[in-house]
Amino acid sequence: MEDYDKLYLLRVFTGVAVGVVCGTLSLNLLYGAGLSIIVYYVSHKISKKIYKGEKSWAVGLGEYIGLWITLWCIVYSLLYWKPSI
Repeated sequence: MEDYDKLYLLRVFTGVAVGVVCGTLSLNLLYGAGLSIIVYYVSHKISKKIYKGEKSWAVGLGEYIGLWITLWCIVYSLLYWKPSI
């Protein structure tokens, strides 16, 4: 597995983890986005040791954001949704 693939998988798994945490903790948009940005920044600092490419900050960014938002919505809906009937 190449360094690029390791970095990509790191971003995918962190996006999943942050989405689940945000959904479980029922965070609002401000706190959820703040947590997501902090975790992405930390993963970027860690990834500098793994991947030496020019744009290491952009590798997996779309997947990170997409998985974070999707899993946040799904977990929140599963845990806190109440039927209106």
